[in-house]
Amino acid sequence: MNAAWEKSVSPDLDSITACMDECSQFLAESGVPDEAAFSAQLAIEEILTNTLKYGFGNEAPRPTIVHIECGEDHLQLTLSDDAHPFDPFSAPAPDLSLPAEERSVGGLGIHLVRNMMTSCTYSRDVGRNVVRLVKKWDA
Repeated sequence: MNAAWEKSVSPDLDSITACMDECSQFLAESGVPDEAAFSAQLAIEEILTNTLKYGFGNEAPRPTIVHIECGEDHLQLTLSDDAHPFDPFSAPAPDLSLPAEERSVGGLGIHLVRNMMTSCTYSRDVGRNVVRLVKKWDA
């Protein structure tokens, strides 16, 4: 099973929803195990939503490129955008020992992504944020 899929996702909630539907279909057709597919979908939705909400400040948001490569025992997600530079993995993990009403707002979605994926990296390449996520499973 070696397959690839790519989509330019317009910066609106309807486009994110359509992307998630297409992504789900691609992962199922590629034979990705359910748990890995769930992790991938959660990660993609979290990154896309955060980019839409926070990535562009007062500027008009622009599309994000989502690329998925599936192998025999792993998948790699690459999301890239030309939003303001931001490393989502540089923020500290939320303090889950505190009651919800005492925690700082934000960070929980990225915390889930970090914990569900095998590896998470960020780079800034030629004016673009590039998030690479890998999920491995037993073949």
